[in-house]
Amino acid sequence: MTDHRDDAEPTPAPHDTASDPDRERTRTVALIPTPRGTFPRPTPAPRSEEPDTVSDIPTAKDIPTAKDIPTATDTPAETGTDTATPTGTDTEPAGLTGPVRRGSPGGPTDPRGNGNGGAGTTAPAGEPGDDEGGPPGPPALGADRIRRLAVVGVVIIVLGALVGFGASLLWPTEYAGRASVLYIISQDQPTGFLREDRNLTTQAMLAQSNAVLAPVAAQYGLTAPGLAQKLTVVVPDGSEILEFEVRDPSQDLAVRLADAVTKQYLQISASSQPQSDQMRYLQGQLTAAQAQMQQLRVDGSAPALAQLPAVADRAGSLASQVDTLMLAQVAQPQAQIVVPPYAGGAVSPRPGFGAATGAVCGLLVALVTVALLARRWVRRGPQP
Repeated sequence: MTDHRDDAEPTPAPHDTASDPDRERTRTVALIPTPRGTFPRPTPAPRSEEPDTVSDIPTAKDIPTAKDIPTATDTPAETGTDTATPTGTDTEPAGLTGPVRRGSPGGPTDPRGNGNGGAGTTAPAGEPGDDEGGPPGPPALGADRIRRLAVVGVVIIVLGALVGFGASLLWPTEYAGRASVLYIISQDQPTGFLREDRNLTTQAMLAQSNAVLAPVAAQYGLTAPGLAQKLTVVVPDGSEILEFEVRDPSQDLAVRLADAVTKQYLQISASSQPQSDQMRYLQGQLTAAQAQMQQLRVDGSAPALAQLPAVADRAGSLASQVDTLMLAQVAQPQAQIVVPPYAGGAVSPRPGFGAATGAVCGLLVALVTVALLARRWVRRGPQP
């Protein structure tokens, strides 16, 4: 905005407007729009001549107060002309007007004013809201630093994979001895597959119990907990197979341990059937009845022959119970070896798995390292 003043008109001397109301004059400044962002330097008003005498110096009553200064609603805006104000209000005395500084409230050069002399605000340069630009953001990493970060990350990942690969080679070699046992569930269970799965899980726990492992461990000079760490029993999904696996640095010992564990399991599983005790008891009673019948026949006396029919009936009843129990045992689940123990080959070390594990660990370390370096370089600023 630019102040356009009439340079040819001499600046009147200060006077008392209260004593001469007919000579009130108001000087206005034309509002000429200028391109936004460019503010030409305003032309200063002509300086009044210095007073020659003491009487020419304005006194305190000649200086207008804030209420005497006309507002935009009291003074019409005209371009390049002096307009007489018909009202009797005090106006700004000549000689006290000057260039309005940029950023003053309601000034004619305020770019954020309302255009009618109203108050406006001017945002300082560099603050948010200024059209010339907001606050500068954090310095971005250069292409050279980005390449360096990428190289650092790749190197750390490769080193992690190499460390994992080398560490896996340091582990001792272990071999596996494997065997498979079929646990046949021939009798229909009331709860279907849930009961079947429970039976298989129970058999797997039985195979790893102390009743099975303690005799085998004592036979080979081991402890039951040590043998339990070498043994693994797995039930594949949807099958009735129990897979036994024993690991040991000696391949021959691994196979022999697998064979001994499976045989001990079959023995314990067969003796743990509910009908086993009943069968032994009935077999004992039947044998005793048959022996008594034979003794009575050899005696041949009348009292002996009188007891023979009762003993024969008892023996027949016991034989019938034995037959019924044997049929029930046939319907019960049975365990048998379907795959004899064999050598499964080396199961450790696994260099590929070790390298993959090391690469994953290296990736985590690389992410942390790259993040710390990037943050440090951003704080340091751009490269010189």
